[in-house]
Amino acid sequence: MKSGSNIILAAAFPVFRLPPPAYTHRMDSERIREICLALPHVVETVNWGHHLVNWAADRDIGGKMFAMTDLDGTGTGVLWFHCGAERFHELLENEGICASPYLAKAHWVTMERWDALKPRQVEDECAVRAT
Repeated sequence: MKSGSNIILAAAFPVFRLPPPAYTHRMDSERIREICLALPHVVETVNWGHHLVNWAADRDIGGKMFAMTDLDGTGTGVLWFHCGAERFHELLENEGICASPYLAKAHWVTMERWDALKPRQVEDECAVRAT
């Protein structure tokens, strides 16, 4: 078989690659913002100078914070979220997740990097706490 015939064979049977499925979106601050704002009754505020805080209901009427991202990248992680007592120790077993400074007693964890959890897990954690 000549090398020239290999080129013709490859052209006759092209390889089609499908785009990645929608659930494999990379996580970043904007993706978290989209996820949180799509939930019912969620309000966001900028607190402490550089944290985007997501609230379940309006903060002024007793809403609860459930997720927080760092807007300027100077914090200790990329995402902080409330996970509840039942999930707190389970999530701490994952590499890249630690107890949140000042908020660990209230069962908050910090993702040190975006790939510490799968995107679907992050979406589920935020959705559970916002309701």
